[in-house]
Amino acid sequence: MNTKITPVILAVLLVFSSVFAVTPVAAADSEDVLSPAILDDVGILDFEPGVDIVQYGIDGNPSFIIGYEDGKLDTLRSWADDSSSREIQYEGNGWAIVSSPAVDILEPGIISESGLVTQDYITAVDYNVEVNVDPINSLDSEDRGAIELSPWERARTVLSPWTADGIAYDEDANETTVLDAREYIGADSVSVDGTGVDVAILDTGTNYKSTLYGDSIVAGKDFVDDRGTVNASTGDYSAIEDGQGHGSWVSSAVSDVAPGADLHIARVLGDDGSGSTESIVRGLEWACETQSVDVVSMSLGSTTYSTAIESQVEDCAEDNGVLVIVAAGNDRQVTRWVASPADSEHAMAVGATNAADATETASAYFSNVGPDSGITDLSQGETREATIDIAAPGMALTTNVSENGVTRAKTLSGTSMATPLVSGSAALLLEANPSLSATDARERLTTTATPLELASTSEVGSGLVNAGNAISNAVPDETQSQTQNDDADTRDAFNSALSGNFWDLRVHLHALER
Repeated sequence: MNTKITPVILAVLLVFSSVFAVTPVAAADSEDVLSPAILDDVGILDFEPGVDIVQYGIDGNPSFIIGYEDGKLDTLRSWADDSSSREIQYEGNGWAIVSSPAVDILEPGIISESGLVTQDYITAVDYNVEVNVDPINSLDSEDRGAIELSPWERARTVLSPWTADGIAYDEDANETTVLDAREYIGADSVSVDGTGVDVAILDTGTNYKSTLYGDSIVAGKDFVDDRGTVNASTGDYSAIEDGQGHGSWVSSAVSDVAPGADLHIARVLGDDGSGSTESIVRGLEWACETQSVDVVSMSLGSTTYSTAIESQVEDCAEDNGVLVIVAAGNDRQVTRWVASPADSEHAMAVGATNAADATETASAYFSNVGPDSGITDLSQGETREATIDIAAPGMALTTNVSENGVTRAKTLSGTSMATPLVSGSAALLLEANPSLSATDARERLTTTATPLELASTSEVGSGLVNAGNAISNAVPDETQSQTQNDDADTRDAFNSALSGNFWDLRVHLHALER
């Protein structure tokens, strides 16, 4: 059983854990192992986490991701065995998923010193929460109003004005296919097709069809319902069957851009489009350490920062040399800032644009922006200044997918759709330049991106991905900030002011004066 526990139930578990009704209070020396999200919650009256925590078993205990020192797994197992209400759900490499009453994990202070967080061998404690996809299935002119400013935001425009001129709405979407969109990202002018490059896609799975994928899906594993692994030699792809359709779209888009790339499919999200911190971390570990891929493509995210996912993304990038590419999110009208884990410094955050010539390319109205305030995502400032790295078309894009064994055209919008175009471009780059490290490839993609006049750096980062430029290392004469117009400068200044990144604001205000 795998369901979510509500904040009310968790509050009951914590508050009534003793006759003294003491809420958990983290010990001073345990704060460095608690995730920022937990630190936001512990030690306050009527403890209620601001997230939905996954629960397991008949007892419905919440689950946590626990990091531990090398050689201490048996110690953790012994701790779990001390109580029938504790259980290790999964054991990873230096981390585990533990379901337990919250008071057994978070040190109760006055009542006891036995909380797991106080043990010297514990290196990290984080919530196991929901992560999901958020595709926009259709575009509506009424969505224009969704980006209108709140009264508080309007008050900030006294310091820095804001304009919607240069933002792409539905009438600017220029509906097209991914294959046709290759022209705008420079992928149709290259001779390589991604052959020899391994790309992992962490999503809702992929419905295999030979006419769509041939032998390009070389591996796959289900991390949601434990349906096993793909056996490509026997043609058994049932483990990654996609009941949602999102992952199938993403896989097809990667293949449209880089048809020669080998795909490794990690089903980390269920048929409802949601998964958990656990499934994402397990999928990343499998892709980077077991499959040794070159690129990870993640069209998913959360408004809540996760130290567990951040740690695994860092391991992929720093320890395994993997280029991690993540969708920035589609909540510009609400949460606005780059979602997690796109806000990781070890990942490339991808924004969405319409599909058009460079002179008409604009940031999609739904595409999240930077610089992150580091406040609203419960990161306690860890994500402050995180912003978009690069952009790609992500409005009203069509590709072919398999549904119930039938091939059909599917049109979607979102930063989820822009991400596989960048991932496919990375595959083309790495085939053409196999000696490039992940760090070098990331830098090459950003420095050779096409600067856009209508968009701003806070919306598209270095500009529109350009595979042809990246392969030949052709750096444009001007950067994105030098190319963008006054309206785009205005939005940069506004986003910096709104997020509280006033140093960036000074830079943008100076740009407005030029």
